[in-house]
Amino acid sequence: MKDFTISGYVTKNVETRSTNSGQTVTRFSVNSPNYNRQSGQSAPQFFECEYWHSGDRDDKAANIAEGALLLLWGQLSFESWQDQTGQNRSKTRLKVREIGVVRPPQPNRHQGRQRPAPQQATPSYAPSQAAPAPQQAAPAPAPQQYQPTMGLYDEDIPF
Repeated sequence: MKDFTISGYVTKNVETRSTNSGQTVTRFSVNSPNYNRQSGQSAPQFFECEYWHSGDRDDKAANIAEGALLLLWGQLSFESWQDQTGQNRSKTRLKVREIGVVRPPQPNRHQGRQRPAPQQATPSYAPSQAAPAPQQAAPAPAPQQYQPTMGLYDEDIPF
């Protein structure tokens, strides 16, 4: 198997299931866009991922949410099989071992931009609070001269 490190945005299809033995697996996909520097365009690249964990007690699994930008480490897994019609099928899956959060999901990301509530304007000639009275700064202590406690010569330095 080959190791990988990839960063990508978690897409909508996050699915968590438990096995009879108590293990939990979260399957999800990430979009790690391929950016072309010459054209300035990026093309989406989707990767299917699988993360085995201990369920609700795993903090890393809690970070797998739509819109989160994650840094994933793990191994590539290649699966091949024959479907019902006899066609050979294959799939590459990222088996995630470690998850790092680059940016958590943004709330209300798909509901449009929310504007802040309007605030009442305060006229510039009327301060909202009284200005604090200026305080006198304490005089800075006079710098002290460094006095060596014993004589040190170049021959005494070990390097």
